[in-house]
Amino acid sequence: MRVVIGLVLIAALAVLAGMELVGRPGKAHPARAKDPALLAALINAYHEAVRRSPPRRPGPIGFVAYFFLDRHPVMGHSWTLWRLEEEIRSFHDPRVHFALNCGAVSCPPIHDYDPVHLDQQLDMATRNFLENEQGVRIDVTNRTVYLSSLFKWYRKDFGDPVRFIEPYLTPEQHARLRQVEPNPAIRYLPWDWSPVPLSPLE
Repeated sequence: MRVVIGLVLIAALAVLAGMELVGRPGKAHPARAKDPALLAALINAYHEAVRRSPPRRPGPIGFVAYFFLDRHPVMGHSWTLWRLEEEIRSFHDPRVHFALNCGAVSCPPIHDYDPVHLDQQLDMATRNFLENEQGVRIDVTNRTVYLSSLFKWYRKDFGDPVRFIEPYLTPEQHARLRQVEPNPAIRYLPWDWSPVPLSPLE
C-alpha cells in the first residue's frame, strides 16, 4: 500500500510541476541538434545544478522534489533537473545518458565536456559505462543480456538495445554476445539511488 501511495504521490507532484514521468525526447531544431557547444554547455550545467543541490532526501517526496520541483538557474532559465535533462535529450543522442551524473551511486562518472571533443567524449563515456557489469552483463548459460536500468527508462531513446551496445563492447563482451544471439532475453540491472557527492571535474 505504501508503494502505491508513493507512486500516486510522485505522479501527482510531477503533474503539478508540469513534467512527464516517462516520455519521448522533445523535438530538436535541425541546427540546434548539430550544436555541440550548446549540448556540452547543457551537460555541464546539469552537473553544476547537481553540485548546487542539497542532498536528496530519502523517499518518494525527496525524489520528486530533487528532480521535478527544485529549480536551478540555467542560461537565463529557471529549470528543474528533469526539464534540463529533457533539453539535453532533445538533441536525440542517446549517448548523453552515459554522461549525466545525478548524484547517485549507479550514475556514470562526471567529466567536463567541451564542444571540440564532445563526440569523442560521449563515445568514451558510453564505452566506459558499458564495459563493466554495472552497464552490461551477458549470461551465456541463460542466453540473457542484463542491461543498466537506463535502457529500460529511456528505451524510446535507444531503440534496439542490443544493436545500440554492439559498437561499444569489448572483444570479450562481443564473444559472449555472439553466444547468446539471436534474440537473447533482455533483463535490467538494479539501480543504486544512494546519494553520493560528485567528484571534482576531470
